[in-house]
Amino acid sequence: PAPMTFVELFDDFLEAGDVFGAPAAAAQLVREQRLALDAIEPSTEGLTALWYSSGKATPYVGAGAGAPQMMMRAAGLSNIVADVDDTWVSINWERVLQADPDILVLVDAAWNTAESKIAYFNEHPALAELSAVKNERYVIVPFPAAEAGVRNVDAVASIVAQLNALGSE
Repeated sequence: PAPMTFVELFDDFLEAGDVFGAPAAAAQLVREQRLALDAIEPSTEGLTALWYSSGKATPYVGAGAGAPQMMMRAAGLSNIVADVDDTWVSINWERVLQADPDILVLVDAAWNTAESKIAYFNEHPALAELSAVKNERYVIVPFPAAEAGVRNVDAVASIVAQLNALGSE
């Protein structure tokens, strides 16, 4: 797939507005979302990150073409699997250990909470050695914001706010 961009996402909103007979509402949404996105000041720290959704034996992560990549880029994070031309991908923990990301972006779902993921990282002998785990450098994104949609701009703002809070600790 072609990499997801906010331009493409906003075009999808406008198309949905046309399909559902609400072009003015869609245009207003896009204006509001563009303004909010433009107001976000991304991190300039050059931080690397892994967007972790699920999977213990085989982690399922945001790759280089989907909404997670789009949001990480907008937040100023460098995705350790940006080279994978897909939206989501299963990788191995060895790749994560080798990359040793500065930040772990955790998808928080009722059935697979960020809290349970943090506990797993802390209990796993190898993963507990990751810099992000040792330094508790987690960013949490709610499950509904992990795919392309109206929650993505707010998710970017939240990611940046969480990064700023981590930087001040």
